[in-house]
Amino acid sequence: MFTDPIARKKFKALARRYNVPTMGAPIINLWLSFDSAYVLALCVIRGKGQDCVEMRAYDIDSGLNEPAFTVEYTGKYLKMLTIEQNQDGKMFALPYNDHGKFFVGIVNSELGKQVKQINVNHVLNIDEESIPIDGVKYPMISCCFTSPNVIFVSLFHRFT
Repeated sequence: MFTDPIARKKFKALARRYNVPTMGAPIINLWLSFDSAYVLALCVIRGKGQDCVEMRAYDIDSGLNEPAFTVEYTGKYLKMLTIEQNQDGKMFALPYNDHGKFFVGIVNSELGKQVKQINVNHVLNIDEESIPIDGVKYPMISCCFTSPNVIFVSLFHRFT
């Protein structure tokens, strides 16, 4: 990127770099929490006999060798891609699809655990026929915090 060694050195000094060990688990995506306390990782966990994804939160201040906390999601055919945060970076929302069932998991970083799981199919009274598309990584659901404790959810429901 930089041919000038001085410019390269200055550029590298702009940001701290970390190696985040995921113990061989493939990473779906990475984020930095808005309060800069955690590196958040969505990792695929293999060998459990079903689809399994872990949200791992690595505490920046105490080192990134081990996750400060993890939240595991298992299912028949999981599609999960993003982690949304509220404004202060203390609450996380994980929208996902499990073989036609739409969910949003709510995680509190101060407690280090999931505090609520919303079954969107049940809330909207829709069927479970919107199964994920093979070869497409998107879960057909997304969300965002519109205020500290309010989440807007958008999904694609296929008519069957």
